[in-house]
Amino acid sequence: MVCNKQVPAVKQNEKLIQAVIRYLSEMSTYTELGDFFKTNMMSLFSLLIVPNISLTHDDMEEYEYEPETFVRNDLEESDTETRRR
Repeated sequence: MVCNKQVPAVKQNEKLIQAVIRYLSEMSTYTELGDFFKTNMMSLFSLLIVPNISLTHDDMEEYEYEPETFVRNDLEESDTETRRR
């Protein structure tokens, strides 16, 4: 069973989230783990994935007060590994 604590979407967690998503992606190819994924998929998505691909409060503030900077940063990061890639 997956724990029920949400992983907050902050810059410090980006590398961790990327690693976890890559790991889960790789593990999902093993048929032996099918029951685990069937049982825990909603928890994994609601606690880990969705909060970390959504816009953060900081993202929304930057967009509101400095929209050009937000768009420039978002486009610059589009070719690198970020939480929303």
